[in-house]
Amino acid sequence: MKSTLYKFAAFIFSFCMLIPVSFAQDGFIKRVDFTKKILQMSNFEIPDSSYPVGFNDISNLNDIMYIAAANKYGIAQGYGESFRPDDYITKEQALVMLVRAMDEESFALQMDEDKIHSLLDFEDKDQISPWAIHSVAYLVENGLIQAGEKLMPNSLITSEYSDEIYLDCKSYFDSNLSKEGYSAALMLEKSSEKLSSYNTYKFKGSMDIDTITTVPSADDISITETENLKMELIQEGIFEKPQRIYSKSTTTITPLSQEQEKKLEGMTTQSCEVYFDEEEYLMKMPGEDFWISMDINPLVKDLQSMTGGHSVGSQALTRDQMKLFGMYSRFADDTKINGREYYSIDVSLDSDAFNLILREFVNKTLEYYDTGIRNASDDSSVSEDDIDQLKSMLSSMVSNMSAAVKYKFYIDKETLDYRFMDIVQNTNIRLGDIISTSNSAGRFEYYDFDIPVDFPEIDRSSIKTIPSLIDGNGESIAP
Repeated sequence: MKSTLYKFAAFIFSFCMLIPVSFAQDGFIKRVDFTKKILQMSNFEIPDSSYPVGFNDISNLNDIMYIAAANKYGIAQGYGESFRPDDYITKEQALVMLVRAMDEESFALQMDEDKIHSLLDFEDKDQISPWAIHSVAYLVENGLIQAGEKLMPNSLITSEYSDEIYLDCKSYFDSNLSKEGYSAALMLEKSSEKLSSYNTYKFKGSMDIDTITTVPSADDISITETENLKMELIQEGIFEKPQRIYSKSTTTITPLSQEQEKKLEGMTTQSCEVYFDEEEYLMKMPGEDFWISMDINPLVKDLQSMTGGHSVGSQALTRDQMKLFGMYSRFADDTKINGREYYSIDVSLDSDAFNLILREFVNKTLEYYDTGIRNASDDSSVSEDDIDQLKSMLSSMVSNMSAAVKYKFYIDKETLDYRFMDIVQNTNIRLGDIISTSNSAGRFEYYDFDIPVDFPEIDRSSIKTIPSLIDGNGESIAP
């Protein structure tokens, strides 16, 4: 009898020990459910169930579209080929996903170590994973979670907590970060996709450029001479799908002295024209009456692969490009242009990311042209030493070049069309003892969407190849 009572007591004890565990498990929230919840943060587009999800462990068809959207927008990236939808989500995972859903991760990543250290005032801050540190610091800085005591980053969160933190972030997002339910990055992506949907459009713009170049004196290397050059660049062009574009750029230099005017010898205004499509790339240099033909298709494919771009000439931005260039965006004050209301979005580029891509871009271009010139100059007067010297000079210039760029995009409130773009750029180039600094600022406009465009007629007999130019025989491409 006593033995039976002991067994019965042991059973009751074991059952009671399981009860809180069972109820606690039911109170936790799965990754897939939290993903569905935070996709309500902004106007994310949810694809249908046929959209490729990119994970091999999604068995519920009703989950596919949500997980695909979260993966597309960079909110939840999974574990390689697995998403683990039924895993319960940890606190730090949820916090990172919330920051991403607000499109604020790029801002969080701008924080330096000193700022992060001052914000992460938690007893267990050493338990926060490296990939979550910036997001946690961002949420503390903006009052969305409170520092002090313990964070417990690896604990499982309950449905109740997930509701609370989501609603706090949603309220902050709606009040401070969004317009019409869009984050700045999502609205920019939306308007870029719309620009990509048009079969044709025109563009025009102007840039004021102020360049200061410092060079050693010819008489004494310890003495430097400084020359200031002011110019205006005006560009206009047309685009047609899939990748046909024509543009004309005109540069006008404003002489700042009689000596500078004399050096220019009346060449204060010069124009360059460019035409390309899927078949060829043509360029007309200033003062010339012929077009130069170059096969840049291999280069274009390499550059598109590098930057995740659309067709050649398209001005639309993809989310991958924005991430690649370290672009981070915020809404600025609404504005009115020519009587129409516009949202304005300030976009900055991470200098290190931008300059790395810039160098890769230029080096890839130099590599292409180096091969083309060497192949074209086999029987010409251009020596290998000349080519090597030119390449060395350009490579040195690229390795010592840096640029800082800021954009402001204007999006039509009524149509969400991407209409205007302001650009401010600072470029520094060092070539040996020569230092050149350029400050540029201007505005570009995109207009006449889906209106038929007329491309200029090009006289085929006026097209020359690079070999013909190097050899000096003036040979043209047959019409």
